[in-house]
Amino acid sequence: MSTQGKQLIWDKTNGEIEITNNSPDSCHYWWQAQKGPTTSGNSGVISDGSENVPIISGINTDSYGFEVHFGQADGPYGWCSVWLQYAKGTLVGHYILY
Repeated sequence: MSTQGKQLIWDKTNGEIEITNNSPDSCHYWWQAQKGPTTSGNSGVISDGSENVPIISGINTDSYGFEVHFGQADGPYGWCSVWLQYAKGTLVGHYILY
């Protein structure tokens, strides 16, 4: 999934969700994960020209769900919202660009 030079990547080998930011602008992100009553989350900024920056680690446990938002905080390029579910070695989901 990508939005104007910003790309969300699943590194299955390392069990990580990563962002590559090849745009001339910073990439802002936030995410939340949940499995049953257990939740976690984080937010941050990735500078331009950064590749494969891990934002979520340990994606190797069934039934975890994730919501990730990333994009340009101020400007014309908008955001991407991604919903993901990990199950049996596969990450499935859908996204919306806005």
